[in-house]
Amino acid sequence: MNDFEKARYRLEQELLPNLLTEHKMGLLNAILDKEGKFFTDFLSIALGMRDDGYKSDDFEVYLQRARSDDRFFNFLVVRLPKPTALQLADTLYLCCEETTEQTAYFTVERSMGNVRVICGVSGDIHENYGAAPDDPDKEFQKAANIFIRGILADDSDKK
Repeated sequence: MNDFEKARYRLEQELLPNLLTEHKMGLLNAILDKEGKFFTDFLSIALGMRDDGYKSDDFEVYLQRARSDDRFFNFLVVRLPKPTALQLADTLYLCCEETTEQTAYFTVERSMGNVRVICGVSGDIHENYGAAPDDPDKEFQKAANIFIRGILADDSDKK
């Protein structure tokens, strides 16, 4: 990876998950303000400093929700420009359970063989959950199921 790709990797793998852990729903709401325009402009400027090819139109930021029984789960979805190196993401999922504000952060990144994989990032832990479906709806559903199962398992461990 060149210096730019390393900086993008740190943004995807360290900065955003740490912000999510600290600020939870506040971060999701701040990013969504005015449909994510500030966030996409920030990303396009940060990435565009190295490559003028990045424009805010190249990014998509939106909220998706999932439900399990009477609980709601919010997913801020960030679609990024196609990655130029292995381990860089094309999609980020910032996840937050509405009531308890439990959070998780997932990336969909390019691995060996040009396969896109869903990864969970938490501190120094980087988990690989396998291939990401090509269909964006199925990809979201897979990431949502991983998050929801993890939250429900944590809840049953606490009982």
